[in-house]
Formats: sequence, C-alpha cells, structure tokens
Amino acid sequence: MALAARIGSLVWMNRGGLEEKYGRRLRVPGPVQYGFEPEFEAEWLMRRVAEGSRGRFDPNALLYLTRAMDYFDLTAGGRSLRAVFKAAHCKTLSVSYASDWRYPPSDAQEITAALCANKLAARHVTLESAFGHGAFLFDLQNLSPCVVDFLVS
Repeated sequence: MALAARIGSLVWMNRGGLEEKYGRRLRVPGPVQYGFEPEFEAEWLMRRVAEGSRGRFDPNALLYLTRAMDYFDLTAGGRSLRAVFKAAHCKTLSVSYASDWRYPPSDAQEITAALCANKLAARHVTLESAFGHGAFLFDLQNLSPCVVDFLVS
C-alpha cells in the first residue's frame, strides 16, 4: 500500500502542480548528497503519503473501490442521464478541475445539463488548479468558498 500511495501521489497532480509545489527544492538546504535517501521535497511528499497510508487502507478495499468506480455507469441499459435524474428533487453543486484527467469538467457539465433539463437547481463550477486529480486535497482555498456558497444559498 505504501508503494501504491507513493505512485498515486505522483498521479494526483499534474506536472505543473508538482513543479509549482515542490520543483527541485531540497528538503534540507545545502549540497546534494547523491545518495538514496530522499533529498528533494517531492521525495519527502511521497514518503509522507506512504507513511500516512500504513494501516489506514486495506489493499483489498482499494481494489474493490477502484473496480466499483470502473464499473459504475449511470447510463447502463441505455438510459439517458436526464432519465436517471428524473426523480431527483434537490439542488446540486458539482465542482471539477480543469486539470483533472480522471474526471474532466466535461463529465460534470454533462451531469449538470441533465439535472437542469429536469428543472432542478444545478450548478457546475470548474476550478483552475495545477494539482490535477488531487486538487480537492491540495487546493482547499479555491474549493471551500464554492462549497460554503452552495450550502448557505
């Protein structure tokens, strides 16, 4: 799990996000040691993520969650998104990130359009962030106001 978490930490952010947040900055100022211990901030990020994942995640649960997400399809059986949301009665907010490759804004826009077609109060916000799929973890200063505004409106 620690290795999977390390790899995942690189996939969550896009290259620009990693460069912006960590770049080639050394963890401890001074000359490069040219060893195998983490020296760069990005390596320390991966170590912290790996250590934080120990005992918190069951590898089998992660496998099942990933498979469930891969198999999940609201439009299975040929239903339209509009038909899927016909019985919905609540206002909705969908937030996406322009740099998210896993769940791009176009997916959220499609869902929002189907909700609006059913005369529901639905809003979609696309945020800019260099943190890609992990932006909801790393970019709370942009996400929080959207959620607060939605909850109080």
